[in-house]
Amino acid sequence: MDELQAILGSSADWRLLGLRTPAFDDSIVSTTVWVPLVTAAVGLIAGLGTSIFTQRRADSREDVRWQRERQDRQEQWQQERQTRQELWEREDSHRWLQDRQQAYARLMAALYTWDDELRRARADRKVAALLNERSELDHSKPSHDPKLTGPLLFHLAS
Repeated sequence: MDELQAILGSSADWRLLGLRTPAFDDSIVSTTVWVPLVTAAVGLIAGLGTSIFTQRRADSREDVRWQRERQDRQEQWQQERQTRQELWEREDSHRWLQDRQQAYARLMAALYTWDDELRRARADRKVAALLNERSELDHSKPSHDPKLTGPLLFHLAS
């Protein structure tokens, strides 16, 4: 305080300028210094608190968004997996049906070929009978070979 008066000078200097001497009161000086400091501290704490609160809210929103995206992505992958599985099952079913159709077509072709051979053989026998020709299978030859005995030979012989 003495230093402040020394800087400002004596009261005589103030009187020469036509000014009154300022009264120095310690309570006014201390009040005027602490009010801005407290206000600055409250403002700093409020600003930091607000920024921390805002950041936490943003982080929680980001976490919720990330979880939602992750769940959506998992659902999409699940749906793609299921679609792919259904497609494979349809392809397998279609392939199995084609295999069955091909097997049936081969069977039918074999049956038609066999039927043609039987008709041709019957026609040949009829023509041979009309021409009075006999093949070696039409002649019965008694066989005494024990390997060739059985119901088939008896059927062919009759």
